[in-house]
Amino acid sequence: PCMPGKRVGRICPDKCRVLSSKAAPMLLIFDDAEFGVRDGPGQPKQLAIFKTRDDLRQDAAMLQSMRQMDALWLNAGHECWLRTYTVAATDVDVGWIEVVRGAKETAEIQSVWGSGAMGAFQNNTLNSYLVEHNDDPKMYQGAQERFCASCAACCVSTYVLGIADRHNGNIMLSTDGRLFHIDFGHVLGHFKKIKGTGIKREKTKLVLTPEMMFVINEG
Repeated sequence: PCMPGKRVGRICPDKCRVLSSKAAPMLLIFDDAEFGVRDGPGQPKQLAIFKTRDDLRQDAAMLQSMRQMDALWLNAGHECWLRTYTVAATDVDVGWIEVVRGAKETAEIQSVWGSGAMGAFQNNTLNSYLVEHNDDPKMYQGAQERFCASCAACCVSTYVLGIADRHNGNIMLSTDGRLFHIDFGHVLGHFKKIKGTGIKREKTKLVLTPEMMFVINEG
């Protein structure tokens, strides 16, 4: 639904679910129409998120800006492995979001590859996630290099665009080492403030955590 050139088939209602987010977006799963109609576990699927109560035109604008930055870096000879995704706004506060496969929120990584709720305070969780999915030394080296490049690209692009509300639920990491950001509800310096005060919630405009530095320094 978020890519005009892609056709989908039947919706799979038993596999769809509401995601745990403030706006309660829905993860919708469809049969892939390009493979015909056939039942069974071998039927390829297409995933998309349907979201309301958020102006996705803003997300689309930020992602397009990031693509332009990436193009400039590529023209200058820098491969930054910046991962973006497709967003299609169908109304002011309604739209579709592409699902990036093979990636998890850093919050989930911290919980699963760390000590549960305490994983957020451990520095090795992102590295452990990459090691598990890249058990060959050369594979890990490639993932670590992609992480360094994409992390640098994310730091620069989010800082320049004034993207706020950055937390472990809005930053994702793919199994091949590419770090990327999602959910651009606060941009261009519109930082969240603690309710009833004028104090900004963000402590810094540039997100570079100890977990990220752990991977950059190869542990």
